[in-house]
Amino acid sequence: KELSIDALQIYIDFFNNADLVIFDAQYTFFENFEKEDWGHSNVFTGIDIALEAGVKRLVFTHHEPTYNDKQLWENLEKAKDYLDTQQSNSNLQLELAFEGLSIKI
Repeated sequence: KELSIDALQIYIDFFNNADLVIFDAQYTFFENFEKEDWGHSNVFTGIDIALEAGVKRLVFTHHEPTYNDKQLWENLEKAKDYLDTQQSNSNLQLELAFEGLSIKI
């Protein structure tokens, strides 16, 4: 089941022009299909919403506990590649949350 932009519109409206969105990205895109009713999301859906909403900074959190640091950084690189394919001139900043991260707002 694919999420359309129409299905995401409520989130796009909520995050409209946000300076910062902290987004649950526990699963990979394919894991999200396998665990559809588990209540978690993925980096690609976060990017789609952020781009449509005009978000400036997207921080991914709630990482899969079985992933090691290498897997998390690989997921971030895949997210950056995806962002580049969706909108290569985007100013959207992508980051991974980590223990002790402090964000000044």
